[in-house]
Amino acid sequence: MPTARETFDSSIRDAVELLGHFNALNANPPPAHAEVLKRAGIIMACTAWETYVEDRVLEALHARLGAGSDSFQSQFMLRQLRLALKQFNNPTSDKTHKLFADFLGVDVYEGWKWNNYDCARVRQELDAVMYASGNPILNAA
Repeated sequence: MPTARETFDSSIRDAVELLGHFNALNANPPPAHAEVLKRAGIIMACTAWETYVEDRVLEALHARLGAGSDSFQSQFMLRQLRLALKQFNNPTSDKTHKLFADFLGVDVYEGWKWNNYDCARVRQELDAVMYASGNPILNAA
């Protein structure tokens, strides 16, 4: 079974490839309806992130529960996580942080650094994509 990271890497490659096709078609003037490739690529990237977060927290909880995960307490935790994941749409930084804090006692913000961005800037960039209130396509994802 692939890990959360392996699944994410595969999914994000597909999104990058789709966005590459958009860039290749985006000449002056761009062909009609070329923007659909861009929106599809962004939706794929957002979906890859959401799936990664869900798979990663489930993976980590299974690891934390260990071999004895058939106990009542372990099964209760797994049921609660699955319920939380059903409501985990558009994984903003706050939602992601809360999920890891509630189920694993982990502050994911401590490790969020990317391309010389500090945690605050990473959160701002992630939330800008996830909220994207001006884009009804993203809000439906």
